Amino acid sequence: MAGKKGRSGRKPKPTVLHIAQGTHRNDRHGPQDAQPEIDPTLTKPEFECPYASKLWDDEVQATIDAGLATKVDGPLLRSACELWGLYVMSYQIALNDPTDKDARIAVTNYWAKFEQAAARFGWNPSDRSRLKIEKPKAPGIAPRKRG
Repeated sequence: MAGKKGRSGRKPKPTVLHIAQGTHRNDRHGPQDAQPEIDPTLTKPEFECPYASKLWDDEVQATIDAGLATKVDGPLLRSACELWGLYVMSYQIALNDPTDKDARIAVTNYWAKFEQAAARFGWNPSDRSRLKIEKPKAPGIAPRKRG
């Protein structure tokens, strides 16, 4: 198996496209109503970078409203926003001086790390289709211990 361990091959088609094309099947693609509970205590942190603050307002708030993020995800969301701010600032430096090798390396590194963090929350359609959101199971009667 080439590439990363685990999933190989093409990324799955987003469920939204299956529904739009009429090819969605619950037995194959899973139910749509599996949503985690929203934790309303996740609030916007203070950012020194205006680009990070704008990303929180644009993307993170939508992620929270969609129920894809909870309080536990706060530090990763904050890091993603800060990485975005660092990416934009280093990109501006690289545009001003395209011969600056350190600036070009910073741009590619910040973008790669931001993309990894953003993939966790499905900020693009391919990553969104890979999210596995399960309903919490209702507590039932424990099976009897035998023997």
